[in-house]
Amino acid sequence: MKITTLSLELASGQTQLFGEETTLAGLKAQLKDILDSVALVDANDVLTMPTLIIQAKFRLVEITFTYELLDKEEGLLALYYNNGKDREQQKVFGYVRFEELEQHLQKLLRQSEREFIEYYFPKQTKLMQVIKYTVIAYLCVASFGFMSLGFFPNLIWREVFFQSAYVAAAITYVMSLPILIISRLLKEKKEQVALVRQSTTKQVIAILVVNVFLSCGVIVGGSNLFHVITAEEVKIDIVFSDKSRDYWSKHCKGGVNVEHFYGAVCLEDKAYWQVIHPGIRAVAQGESSAIAFNVESLELK
Repeated sequence: MKITTLSLELASGQTQLFGEETTLAGLKAQLKDILDSVALVDANDVLTMPTLIIQAKFRLVEITFTYELLDKEEGLLALYYNNGKDREQQKVFGYVRFEELEQHLQKLLRQSEREFIEYYFPKQTKLMQVIKYTVIAYLCVASFGFMSLGFFPNLIWREVFFQSAYVAAAITYVMSLPILIISRLLKEKKEQVALVRQSTTKQVIAILVVNVFLSCGVIVGGSNLFHVITAEEVKIDIVFSDKSRDYWSKHCKGGVNVEHFYGAVCLEDKAYWQVIHPGIRAVAQGESSAIAFNVESLELK
């Protein structure tokens, strides 16, 4: 392809035209001349810079790069594609160096329209769509899991289940990790994130860390949902095993622990909390399932 128009929109509103370009050597010279002609404009104590617009037009197709200069080394780059039939597609690269803009324009000159569009706007295959919606569902379930903790402040987990929950979270982590990494790499290929200076290695490391919390959130969400569906109203005998050192603890006011359960029950009544010590028995009323017990009321024996 060839660049049909190189122009510079100045802060004053005027447009400076530089004509078309068909060769890599000519492009390099043109860009150097344009960069040398750029001047800072002080408008009300605010430095404003012009916008470089590069267009390639043929038949009904219009490809446009806009580069809003931050200074003479860096600017905000965006790409627009319109084939005259479908809706306009666009891609914002973020702030990139001037040298990276030149790389994009070299690609515009070297490639055909089909190659260029497939590179910057690849079509989603069915596999990519499945991966995309799987990741969205995974994130939604994990978010629900963490949000659900606020609805069950006195939900305590049976020890037997809590031990197996670690295994379930580990399995979820291992199974979801390849999907998240593939999804990220596919998105990177589509958006060319590397040009915004985010290395693939850093992204993979971030996924490795974040997925620890996501897999835990999925298990918590699934477990809470299972508890809600299967729980029945019961009364059970419990034995207190411990309590928080201070009534005004950070996450649970008046926290007490129960034998054979993991998690704390929060007691609003400070006087009630003060008389509890390890070994004291009580009758707890609440909703019980195979994995947890949601305490609604306590009565000391």
